[in-house]
Amino acid sequence: MQQNPLSALNPRRRIGASIRLALDVHGVGAPAERDARIGCAARRSRARPRDGPSPAVEPFRLASGSVWPSPAPIACDSRVLVLDEPTSALDVLVQGRVLRLLNELRTRRGLTYVFITHDLSVVRNIATRVAVFEKGRLVELAETTALFARPSHPYTRGLLAAVPVVTAGEQTLRDQLTHG
Repeated sequence: MQQNPLSALNPRRRIGASIRLALDVHGVGAPAERDARIGCAARRSRARPRDGPSPAVEPFRLASGSVWPSPAPIACDSRVLVLDEPTSALDVLVQGRVLRLLNELRTRRGLTYVFITHDLSVVRNIATRVAVFEKGRLVELAETTALFARPSHPYTRGLLAAVPVVTAGEQTLRDQLTHG
């Protein structure tokens, strides 16, 4: 999943053509069915141009944060999406919109996400299980609530201690993590 439509999509190809390419490459559906899938995928992913919804637009006409997730995996009926830092560098409102859409798609379509991020506040809100890596090595794997309540690895405790504090409960947890 890319945040910038110009890096996620071929700027010389209209949105619908990019989705169609994925359908053709993976042989999804009959050729006649693919056009219907293109429009449906564009609507589901909310890939909207600034001047109205249509898969017949160029990527540069898309509003910032509107390609969430990329329509091609949705059109191809992918069940697992790998999302590498999908919300980094987004303002809070766009980030919230993206996370709501991801949760909606996960619920409605039964999707599984492999969500790669350093933003632990996002992890807490979207993940059911968390794997923590330090220098490419898995150091902890746990259910999200358990990991945030009782991290066992020192690296995980350090990461959680660095999360900005919003509530009194989070401050208490930070104090426990910081002072042992």
